[in-house]
Amino acid sequence: MSDAEQYERRQRLAMKREEVADFHAARGRLLGYLTDPQRLQDVTPGLPASRELVREVRAFVDAVQIVRDAELGLDFKPDGTIDEVSPGVTEKQ
Repeated sequence: MSDAEQYERRQRLAMKREEVADFHAARGRLLGYLTDPQRLQDVTPGLPASRELVREVRAFVDAVQIVRDAELGLDFKPDGTIDEVSPGVTEKQ
């Protein structure tokens, strides 16, 4: 493998690590929102969601799409929740 190929490979790996970190951050923010009792008081069934919740959900959906575009996989637990991000496409449902 030439130096240029090694450099390009390292760059791709660094980008994937960054995308995984962004995914985990978006997931953490969304879960933080959904588990905060004060924020959940703002969520009323039948009424539109708060802008902050919508923003966090969109950020999470964007992060999932970026992970998939980077050819990383999302591993799912038996209950359907996301378990981990892996280096290959390993989606299970």
